[in-house]
Amino acid sequence: RAMGGLEVRTAVSDAARQLISRYFPGEYALTPNGVDLIRFRDAQPVEDSNRNVLFLGRIERRKGLETLIQAMARLRDLDATLVVGGTGPQLAHCRRLATQLGVRARWLGRVPEDELGGVYKSARVYCAPGLGGESFGIVLIEAMAAGTPLVCSDLDGFRAVAAGVGELVPPSDAGRLADALRTVLTDDATAQRMGVSGLRVAAMYDWGRLVAGVEALYERAIVKAAA
Repeated sequence: RAMGGLEVRTAVSDAARQLISRYFPGEYALTPNGVDLIRFRDAQPVEDSNRNVLFLGRIERRKGLETLIQAMARLRDLDATLVVGGTGPQLAHCRRLATQLGVRARWLGRVPEDELGGVYKSARVYCAPGLGGESFGIVLIEAMAAGTPLVCSDLDGFRAVAAGVGELVPPSDAGRLADALRTVLTDDATAQRMGVSGLRVAAMYDWGRLVAGVEALYERAIVKAAA
């Protein structure tokens, strides 16, 4: 009944629109999530490192941190560090796994919003190894806004924003993930190209560009409700 009373329906991506349409068919306008581009682009690194692999997110199974740790175990020869921001039910398990596999890792806990840009800037590569259930890659947009190269799972929600810019790999494939990370960690030209391309994509999701479209949808809803 609540859905039937809506004047305007929106979804953040095609993947989200396809999912909700299974249960509530109808017309949905696309309203992508946005970022404050300047805040991420102009942030200062919190440390100087060229070997940090960053993961940010809730530490639960579907986010794929376990797969990333397994991939990092294959990169010990590169002297890379896994930097993990976030908390969740799999935190203790993932910390034990990293220790067992000899993966050097730093655990930040929850990262405050005003520090996110600096954390992204301090990473050589941002990795989103999700296993599924991602409707929109807002963390990918944030990383690109900071000029940080991306390696992520090949999921519909991620592909919509990262295709042609980031390196996409099959979910749960630690070997392919390690190969993609190795390329970005060792190839300066590739890393620089990905960073520049990502920044151009992130500019398309700046709230300065998106907010007018969101406001227009609210105005449309007001007009329809008043009719």
